Amino acid sequence: MDISVVVPVYNVEKYIRECILSLLKQTLKNIEIIVVNDGSTDRSIENIQDLVEKHKNIKIINKKNGGLSSARNEGLKHAKGEYVAFIDSDDYIKDDFLEMLYNEGKKYDLDIVFSSYSKLYEDGNIIPVNRNHKLLTEDAMSGKEFLINQIKLNDYKMEVCDDIYRRDFLINEHISFNENILFEDEDFTLLVLLKAKRVKLVDACDYIYRQRENSITHCEVNDRHIDSLLSIISNFIDIYNKNDDKQIKMCVYQLIVNNLHDLFRFIDKSIYTSKKSLHLRIDKENIIKILKENVCGKKEKIKFILFKISTQLYWNMIKLNSKITSK
Repeated sequence: MDISVVVPVYNVEKYIRECILSLLKQTLKNIEIIVVNDGSTDRSIENIQDLVEKHKNIKIINKKNGGLSSARNEGLKHAKGEYVAFIDSDDYIKDDFLEMLYNEGKKYDLDIVFSSYSKLYEDGNIIPVNRNHKLLTEDAMSGKEFLINQIKLNDYKMEVCDDIYRRDFLINEHISFNENILFEDEDFTLLVLLKAKRVKLVDACDYIYRQRENSITHCEVNDRHIDSLLSIISNFIDIYNKNDDKQIKMCVYQLIVNNLHDLFRFIDKSIYTSKKSLHLRIDKENIIKILKENVCGKKEKIKFILFKISTQLYWNMIKLNSKITSK
């Protein structure tokens, strides 16, 4: 089996058939499609039942609702392919997507084959999200090198849906998705990059990512969003403190700052808990230590001082600076 395609499904009756049909049209034929029904309460599974009965390479696994990470992990347990892809059930892929990534993986003996995606809007418009051309190398590199290059070029991407992963690599490194958080790709991607020996980016945007108003990234902010980002930041702080490589520490520092800013944005939008109490939950002591170690220049020093005084003051300055630079 070349690739196992894990498709978590939860209440996507409107989109699931297009997703599965795109998998059945793949030019790479030696694939298995593992549909993980994560406790759907709509007609998602019924809408593809005829396809399941017709095609022997489609397998349905039914489980209680546990979230995206839980469904992906369950699919990974049943996977038999040399590589694994994690495709979201409301998206679809172009016909040669899997063959292109698989051939690259085999040619360069890769642990991970990265690509990019295109955004599909409700009006039917499709916009490719192109990566920095400097990330497109002729040979493979380590995951750490790819991480460093992405951060240096300000082109870090954490989504997993447009990539494939060598299954033995994930198993041997004991890497799976964190089932206790949302935004699980943030956690997963840093872990695989720190462990992978050979990775490469393919110049393609053939994963079609549907922009939906009710998706996790577009829905109303609640406490679980806040808890998840706090957990991710905590995990990254732990990785930073345990790492001796200066370049990797610099990268993880940047990811901590990025997620901290995302956290502040979510706090601004939160309607369930007072903003002041949410700011108090931030691991200020450890973040101050990390910010201090990475201060370089007058602007960074001012940010550090403001964060030390008040996280709200720090965030107000970041927002003001963003408004000024965007004009």
